[in-house]
Amino acid sequence: DYNFTLSTQASDIILDPASVQNGATLSAPGELVGRVDMGAGNSLTSLSYSIDGGAPVSMVFGAGGSFDTALDLSDAALGNHSIVITATDALGNSVQETLGVTVNALPFTVTALTPDRYATEVG
Repeated sequence: DYNFTLSTQASDIILDPASVQNGATLSAPGELVGRVDMGAGNSLTSLSYSIDGGAPVSMVFGAGGSFDTALDLSDAALGNHSIVITATDALGNSVQETLGVTVNALPFTVTALTPDRYATEVG
């Protein structure tokens, strides 16, 4: 006797309306929200996104393939970018969704402050 799984339904990445969508303009980091439909009898084993072909960022997903992940735009410059979401099932099949987005503003981080807060002679 042999046991096998036959996957006859194509997998699909379905983005929620609250998610970053193809053609979006981002002025603050957005979120990828949605679910992966792997078809009956199949299960999702990995989910990730990458920006402009960079290193994949793992995404946490629920039992039904649902996900809600904040985008990390810390390495993204202003301008056009490509976000690729990749889902892989237990059989090793992958499906991808590509989003073209424009970043028009970036959050800033204070990295230095002068004069030092303990400085007594300034000027």
